[in-house]
Amino acid sequence: MAGDVEVVEGILVLVGTQIKYLGLYLNGRWKFVEHFRRLAPRVDKAAMALSRLLPNLGGPDGRARRLYAGTVHAMTLYGAPVRVNEMEATRNIKNCMHQVQRRVANRICRGYRTVSWAAVGVLAGVPPMEQLARMYADVYRRIRELQAEGIALADRDRRIMRVHARRSLIERWMDILGDPRMPGQRTVGAFRPCFQQWLVGGVSYKMTQVLTRHGCFGEYLCRIGKERTTRCAHCGHEKDDAQHTLEVCVTWENERRDLVTAVGADLSLPAVIAAAVGSDTGWRALYSFCEVVMLQKEEKEREREQTGERRRSSEQESGEEKSSSGDELPPPGGGDLPAFP
Repeated sequence: MAGDVEVVEGILVLVGTQIKYLGLYLNGRWKFVEHFRRLAPRVDKAAMALSRLLPNLGGPDGRARRLYAGTVHAMTLYGAPVRVNEMEATRNIKNCMHQVQRRVANRICRGYRTVSWAAVGVLAGVPPMEQLARMYADVYRRIRELQAEGIALADRDRRIMRVHARRSLIERWMDILGDPRMPGQRTVGAFRPCFQQWLVGGVSYKMTQVLTRHGCFGEYLCRIGKERTTRCAHCGHEKDDAQHTLEVCVTWENERRDLVTAVGADLSLPAVIAAAVGSDTGWRALYSFCEVVMLQKEEKEREREQTGERRRSSEQESGEEKSSSGDELPPPGGGDLPAFP
């Protein structure tokens, strides 16, 4: 019975539903469900702490952000060679680990919380946790096999094994991303043709907005309730999204001209990414376009928010005066008032 105590050779042994061995929890069926249940809140707490250290604007660069993310991976992947099969086979465990990774990956690529896990993983260069576990397990297993055969391994041999394991991981990851049901296909599909080249890259906060469509765009702001319509505040087009900003909006003709000079006339996202990843000049041009344009779009949004707040304040004061004479106040968020979160 759980909670009972047995005496084995004069030693008190607590009988329970799980045991802890070398830092890992096992249940009566030799499964790691209890280990993941205990691990998840600890790792999530660490990820939350890192989020406070890594703001979207300013803060450490991409290398430092990846280093911080490594601490979360180290906590999660302890004992990976013996846990990998369960991580791969159990959907709840994978979903739990992906939620933590999504939080960390968002801090690396400076993305919005609403960006899909697949997209932030690609932008941040962070593979799914179970694939990382498989990579470490494969290296560990191969080393043990060679040692069992009496083969001495030099440091160079171990490095070569790790390189091959990483290549296998990237291939598996690309296969996963190739699923058309995967969310974030606009971003994921644009990077897949140049995936291995991209994994050594990095993005800024404003670039991430353009690459993911989650940012200061009428379509996105309307979806989250910050704007009443999807209309472009700069040119009046009925739908303002990332592709409209990148390719169509007449307000950015001068900035777009410099981008076209560097990457070519095709401004579809896959074409832009292919040209930018393969060229330092192209990448700098894309970076410059995103920084200049998104800065102006953000400033315009702040102006609209301030104007809306002033208008709302004056209308509320007017409404209060009318209410004293018996007139009805407009409902919250009703009428012509902008819907702020």
